[in-house]
Amino acid sequence: MVQGLAIRGHVDENSNYRALLALVAEDNTDLASWLQRSKYKWISHDVTNELGSIMAHEVLKHLVKLVKDRDAPYFSVLIDETADVTNHEQVSICFRFVDDDFEINEVFFGFYKTESTTAETLKNILRDVLTRFDIDIKFCRGIATDGAANMTGALSGLQAKIREIEPRVIQVHCLAHSLNLVVQEAMKVQSTVRDYLATAKDLITFVCASPKRQAMFESLQMSDDDTLDNVTQTHRLRPFCPTRWCCRISSLKTIIQNYEELVLFLTEIEGTDRSDVGAKVNGFLKHLQSFEFIFMSCFLIKILDPVEMLNAALQSSSLHLQMAMNNVDNTKELIQSYRTDEHFDEIWNSSLGMAEKYQAGEPEQPRMRQVPKRYDSGAQPTRFLSPKDYYRQIYYQVVDTVINSIDDRFTQASTSHLKHVESFLLRKNKEDEDQDYVTTFYKDDFDSNRLILHRDMLLDILKSKSVSPKHFGTLLLLFFANKS
Repeated sequence: MVQGLAIRGHVDENSNYRALLALVAEDNTDLASWLQRSKYKWISHDVTNELGSIMAHEVLKHLVKLVKDRDAPYFSVLIDETADVTNHEQVSICFRFVDDDFEINEVFFGFYKTESTTAETLKNILRDVLTRFDIDIKFCRGIATDGAANMTGALSGLQAKIREIEPRVIQVHCLAHSLNLVVQEAMKVQSTVRDYLATAKDLITFVCASPKRQAMFESLQMSDDDTLDNVTQTHRLRPFCPTRWCCRISSLKTIIQNYEELVLFLTEIEGTDRSDVGAKVNGFLKHLQSFEFIFMSCFLIKILDPVEMLNAALQSSSLHLQMAMNNVDNTKELIQSYRTDEHFDEIWNSSLGMAEKYQAGEPEQPRMRQVPKRYDSGAQPTRFLSPKDYYRQIYYQVVDTVINSIDDRFTQASTSHLKHVESFLLRKNKEDEDQDYVTTFYKDDFDSNRLILHRDMLLDILKSKSVSPKHFGTLLLLFFANKS
């Protein structure tokens, strides 16, 4: 159903299916007469399921026709595994292709249950789907997956097993998802960072989970010239997104924007009669008024703000490879520039000023824990000369993790491949390296001589019109503009 409702209700007489039939029958006399038959209603469970199967089969036949009946029969596969509401593992499969009008299409072919998520099992499921719909895997040119080892493994992952069958398949991992994993690694690398994020998440949940507490907090946010709508739109606390780590940066910003109001709010309800709420509020106040909380907020927002902007840029519909990699490189260079004592001192002094303004605690380093003798290996724990040295160590550890993770996550084989293709199409390299790579890789997909001739003709025509395409996106725009 379009509304996401089940066909059947608790009893058949009150089911959504029968209710919709009765509604349509009010304007359709033939349907009303058919439903009033005492013996043959044809709306039993078996008949309903059969009708649903027939319609689903017709939809799939139409989708298969879209994938196969084109001038260029090439396609890519999008595959991922997840658990449904009954906690059963299932695999989703979609096909992505470009139609004859240069429009990108993605069609969903269904969920397929599986008891295992090994690469071999996923390969068999994919091959079974392709065989069932008579789609030849030799026309597959790409496979989009997540970053799990069973998907991306170079030796035994799904992409490696598919490439054994069709070597021209390129594995692609979503750039925005790769960036999400960068942030996730940076946020989990240090226990102090993990504790801070857990406290920030619980604090936002505590305020927003209760309508009464949220209304009280919003009243503290309002000034004389504010209205409730203005407050909720511009200064409302944003809950943590459970899966998208890049979006959590904006949640941290709302905490700093509302720092004074949060302290006032927690102070006002600290004396509540409920001991559990009172203890929780007291704990939030201690964390919020500590120098560590202020420093971590200022520090993470400063470091990850460029990552948030990059995340938005990587999801642009007009993005092309060269622009994407330029954005990634620029962000990495910017974060690398933060890896200096000068930038650390800037954040340190800013945190000190904020702590002084709101009468928060002084900088402290955690007390060294005594290691039990049975676990004592004789190694001396790291000791810092001052709290500033302790926070400097956290600062550099997170910055290094972000930089190294960007290097690891954005060095995909598909990136190198697409750079060769783009360089060939734009004739950037005067040598024959890109030309040899493209013609060798795609083999009989193209007539190599005609491909090179048409490429040269296109670029010469553009040159005669004083058009100099700098990236592949420019060529696509020219195709779109002249596709009629």
